[in-house]
Amino acid sequence: MNNKLRVTAASVVAAVALGAAGPVAHAATETPQGRVAATQTVSAGDIAQARTLVTDLNRAGVSAKLVGQGSSAAVEVGGITAKGGKLSVLIAALKRLGPAAWRSVINAAKWAARHGRTVAEKVKQFKKWVNGLAWYNPIKWVLKGTPDQLLWELISYIIHHF
Repeated sequence: MNNKLRVTAASVVAAVALGAAGPVAHAATETPQGRVAATQTVSAGDIAQARTLVTDLNRAGVSAKLVGQGSSAAVEVGGITAKGGKLSVLIAALKRLGPAAWRSVINAAKWAARHGRTVAEKVKQFKKWVNGLAWYNPIKWVLKGTPDQLLWELISYIIHHF
């Protein structure tokens, strides 16, 4: 039961991160970005499970609150917020997944930069790593829909800062 709850919490965090990074990553025009936030409601099996999920999410830095009582308990999740442009929102979403996830993205970007000769090859190597992740991995959910240009900006940022 605890493992199921952890997987549920991780998937909610990733879904919120994807909700925050997705619309910004696919913006058609360059407009000044304000705060980006996503809100989702997740149904819980019972009130105890919903309370545990809320405390886990709040501890992880994602704002969540309990909506409803009894058998119709739900958890409203909202709040990956970040200021800045497209890249900063993507980086904030990846950092929200935890230090181990962020470190693995850094290592994969460095590996892709070493093994690709051109920008397109580097992005292709990075996307190959992303596609090799498990379907339930929140890193894959955040990076899968990201356009190639933004992935190159992420790789370039990591090369120059880490």
